[in-house]
Amino acid sequence: MLLIPLTRSRTCIAWAKSLASRNELRNKLALAALLFAAPVQADEALITPAQAAVAHTVSSDIPAYTLHTPVETIAADPAAAAVLNRDLPGLLTDPSYPIFKTMSLKQMQEASGGDLSVVDVNKALADLQTLPPH
Repeated sequence: MLLIPLTRSRTCIAWAKSLASRNELRNKLALAALLFAAPVQADEALITPAQAAVAHTVSSDIPAYTLHTPVETIAADPAAAAVLNRDLPGLLTDPSYPIFKTMSLKQMQEASGGDLSVVDVNKALADLQTLPPH
């Protein structure tokens, strides 16, 4: 008779520890979710005007478009599409556009077998890089 209550109490203790462990885990997950969901505004308030100026300078030094930008990304910007239409006429209206639109200017130039010259691609790229960041 003594074994039954002892077994039951061990089971109850194990169950209570398991429940406490699950509650602790649940609390930790809830805390982590709150921390990740917290707004970033607190960090933004810590940035000094000098740091903001440096960040703006660094981000403005990055060209809007490169040789590795997909043509469809360039074409999505009306000003950039105008540059492509001027420097590489017929590119965006070509019947094969849906096939090559995911390629970059560099990939297209390499795959063209010389039909799209390096000079033309570099001219288009230079004109694209004069556009303001999008």
